[in-house]
Amino acid sequence: MQHDRDFRAWPRKQDWLDQVFQCRAAETGGVIRRQVRDVENEVGVAAPVAEVRRRNFRLIRTRAHFEIVCDPGPIDVVV
Repeated sequence: MQHDRDFRAWPRKQDWLDQVFQCRAAETGGVIRRQVRDVENEVGVAAPVAEVRRRNFRLIRTRAHFEIVCDPGPIDVVV
């Protein structure tokens, strides 16, 4: 049985991270939101955490999402 999947088409971990952090939100101080299960399946949790630290951004984890605040300033939780 031959598999037609082309595994070379799957993004590498660094390619996935580059794509996420090259979006407009990352460049303008916005917010990036990704589902926890997608992050875990694509690259694992350690890689994006390291990238967020490197960029001095903030990472918030909710039940289902990672939210990356692309601004190194303080965050106030209002409610």
